[in-house]
This record gives sequence, C-alpha cells and structure tokens, in this order.
Amino acid sequence: MSSIIAISLIAGIIDSYRFFNDKEPVFVIKKTQFLDGGTTFYYGPGYELVDWNILVYDEEKEKSFNYTKKEIRIIPFFITDYSSDKLDIPTFEIQYQ
Repeated sequence: MSSIIAISLIAGIIDSYRFFNDKEPVFVIKKTQFLDGGTTFYYGPGYELVDWNILVYDEEKEKSFNYTKKEIRIIPFFITDYSSDKLDIPTFEIQYQ
C-alpha cells in the first residue's frame, strides 16, 4: 500500500512540474478537453491537473479573450461539476487575442 502511495506521489510531482512548465504530463491516465476555449483536464493517479482556457467575448473592446489558469487538485477535490459560474474568475489571467 505504501509503495502505491509513493509511486503516486512521485508521478504527481513529476507531472505537476512538467505541467506548470508548459510541458505535457507523462503519467496521465485520462485526458479530457472542453470546447470552451480549450480547457484541458489531465487525470493522473490521485491527482487532476487543470489547464483552464475559457474563451469570452468582450462587448466593449469588441474582441475575444481567454481566461487562463493552471491548477492541481488532489483526491477528493476533483472537479466533477464544471460550471463557469462556480469558478473564482478574479484569480484567472486575461489574455486578449
């Protein structure tokens, strides 16, 4: 049991390092991508890496922009109910296209 936890911890450290340095995670079990601008969820053994990329249109500036953010979640804090109204938008970065 402790070896499974140790392997999961090492995989999580490696994948989170790669993820936050803009590289693909290596130990991903499942990858899901949404059509909201390209938000991608990477599921590893005991962790979830989320690359938020939510496309929005700014009526005032008449141009599109993306809310972006990278985060890691550990079991049991996975995102199971994705809804943009439940996100903490002020913590996201804005990138105009």
